[in-house]
Amino acid sequence: MRLFAELQELLFPLYCHGCGLLGASLCSCCKDFYQIRNLQSSIGTVPTFSAVAYNSIARRILLASKEDGVRGADDLIVQALEHSLRYAIWKTGRTPVLVPIPSSSKAVRKRGRDFLCEISMRVSELVGLPTQSLLQHNRKVKDQTLLDAAARYRNLEDALVLKKRPTRLHEVFLVDDLVTTGATLNQAVKTLEMSGYRVVGAVTALVSLPLR
Repeated sequence: MRLFAELQELLFPLYCHGCGLLGASLCSCCKDFYQIRNLQSSIGTVPTFSAVAYNSIARRILLASKEDGVRGADDLIVQALEHSLRYAIWKTGRTPVLVPIPSSSKAVRKRGRDFLCEISMRVSELVGLPTQSLLQHNRKVKDQTLLDAAARYRNLEDALVLKKRPTRLHEVFLVDDLVTTGATLNQAVKTLEMSGYRVVGAVTALVSLPLR
C-alpha cells in the first residue's frame, strides 16, 4: 500500500489549490487565509451562515472547484459548506430541506455539471439532510462579477422561478458558494416565500466581509 501511495504521488503530485505550491492540497501558508470559522450575516431577515472570509486565496480555491472541476478544491468547498450548515443547524435549531442556488444553463454546459447542486448533494450525505433542486433561471442574466451591488439586484430581479408546482411545502435552507451583496440569495428567498416555502436560513462556503 505504501508503494502504491508513493507511486500515486509521483504520477499525480499534489499542488496547493491556493497558490500552486507542490506538496499539499492546501499549504500551511494558504491555510491561514482559508480558516474555517463561524461567520453570520443576514439577507433581509434571513440569517446567513458562512465558514470562510472571501480573499484572494479563497477565490482561487473557488474558481478551481467551480470552473475547473478540481476534486481537491471541491473537497475544500464541501468542508466549508458542511461547517456552515452544522453551524446553522446549531444556531437555528432547524433541520430543513437544502435548496441550492441554480446555475444557468450556459454555466452547466460550460462546466459539464450543475456545480452547486452537486456540492450540495455531497454535503447532504455528510449531514443527513435532503437536497431538493427547486429553482431555475427563467431568463438570461449577466455575469454578476462585472456588476456593482445595485446592478446585481436589478440583474436578478424576477430571474428565478420554481421548477414545478410544489406538492408539499417545506422549511428550507438556501445553499450558495459565496455571498457578496446578497442579491442572488435575496431573489431566491423572494421566489420561494411567494410560493409558500419558509426560508429559515442560508448557508454559504464563503462570505465577502462586510456583506454590505
